[in-house]
Amino acid sequence: MGYHPDSFPDLMVKLAVVNPGPELQTDYEVWPDAQGNFSFELENGFIYQQIWMTVGDYYFAELMIDEFIRVAIDLPALAAKDGDSFDAEEVSFSGKSGEMTAYLNKYVDYRNSHPDNPRRQLGPILMDRKMSAAKKVEGLRKMNAQTAQIEAAFIAENPSPYAWILENERLSDHYGFLCTPHYGKKMSDDLLQEIKNHRSKVISNGSMSYYRYLGIYLRSNTQAEKKAILADVLPNQGLVAEEKEDLVVFLDEYEKRIKEETYDEEAFKKYSTYFQEQYGDAIFAAVLDQYKQELSALSLSAEEKAMVLLCTTPEDIWQMPIYQKTVRPLIKAKWAIGMAEVEWDKARKAREATQAKLSKIKIEEQPAFDLGQSLGNLSDGAMLFQADQDSLEVLLSAIRAAHPGKAIVLDVWATWCGPCILDMRHERTIPNRDKLKEMDVEVVYLCSASSSDQDTWKKKVAELGVGGQHIFLTDQLSKEIMNYFDLRGFPSHVFLNKEGRVVPDVLHSIRDVDFYKVKKSLD
Repeated sequence: MGYHPDSFPDLMVKLAVVNPGPELQTDYEVWPDAQGNFSFELENGFIYQQIWMTVGDYYFAELMIDEFIRVAIDLPALAAKDGDSFDAEEVSFSGKSGEMTAYLNKYVDYRNSHPDNPRRQLGPILMDRKMSAAKKVEGLRKMNAQTAQIEAAFIAENPSPYAWILENERLSDHYGFLCTPHYGKKMSDDLLQEIKNHRSKVISNGSMSYYRYLGIYLRSNTQAEKKAILADVLPNQGLVAEEKEDLVVFLDEYEKRIKEETYDEEAFKKYSTYFQEQYGDAIFAAVLDQYKQELSALSLSAEEKAMVLLCTTPEDIWQMPIYQKTVRPLIKAKWAIGMAEVEWDKARKAREATQAKLSKIKIEEQPAFDLGQSLGNLSDGAMLFQADQDSLEVLLSAIRAAHPGKAIVLDVWATWCGPCILDMRHERTIPNRDKLKEMDVEVVYLCSASSSDQDTWKKKVAELGVGGQHIFLTDQLSKEIMNYFDLRGFPSHVFLNKEGRVVPDVLHSIRDVDFYKVKKSLD
């Protein structure tokens, strides 16, 4: 409505379709025609499937699709008010799914604008490392009860045949969140029974997260279970005499750690890293065998088991063949087999492409600036270095020397960190990094050695295809950088101005950059 290409040049509609799978959403881009019309057909259509729609900078909303929907948008009116989201009077929904979608967007606005919106409590509850699992469960139950009250008030004011979706979505969120404090722990049988009895009836962020969180809980192991797996698997890997001796020491230190006795932390970490590097595939296969048993023991339908398995598909392309071999017999639903095979094939192609990049790595002469041992350059412009400095300050001096007269962003990440990988592979990351470069701001990637190794890091950098300087830190530097800048986790971003001083709170990701704030920090 009111659309003209000259008034809205390069207008793009982005659709994030929720699907069962490792990424939970598949992104699509659609461009309107000269009259402002566009159409989109789902590849894997489900009943009650959620899509997140973004129309340029003007509108953002949730669509819930049963069969079809029509969306009419008054763009000039939205532009005049600097955009809107969810329940906007400039947007109307029609078609079989129109009334349902309008109702859900109205509720989102109602809940988000509520002065006592309990969802604001979620982050503090889940992120508090000192809070016990029992206290987190108590807090999550209270949050759910408060949300239910807001929901009931909305339904009383706005009765609808689609009100059931609100409760089902809330409970999917709730039972998924209840799993997270128990990763690496055992929840009570009663709580597990309550969680697994939930039946999600839509394909949405909440429902897919429910299946993912449940699956992650089932796949996570207590420290005692991890030790038992290692004690069972490693002796069957053809260890040489020295490895057998090391294994005895390792398991002994592990037992002390479990009993919270004094143990040799350095020896524990050394052997843990070594055996994981050497025999990680066998260990992962054993973990999956246990996961398969845990999942099989639950009274879930074939459809629900397929959802859990698809939503816990590892994003690590090198683990995918093991996962495929182990879980394939459990996937019975035909639609799920097809979706799984698509993911497996994508991973296979990604492995082949990564191997091809690594095989063509170019070993250059050592650069004039000493960022560490040069490990070569990838075809996408990634320059790989193994840090070998004695202290972090020496490394920081080398990084500044490599970029004289420029501000620097230190992107501190880990190979296993999902949010780190999401940020690095996001479609806005490279354009934003290029824009920062135009502002004389360089991004340097520092990968922690925490629970990783150089080979895993090289594979991940090649897979992500992000150019620039990539430095793999030593164990010592990995610890030092967290303490030096008081970093709380991964990813972390440190902004150094042109004088080398830290400017706090400039940016927290590369995909979402406040360029005004960056410019202000440079003035």
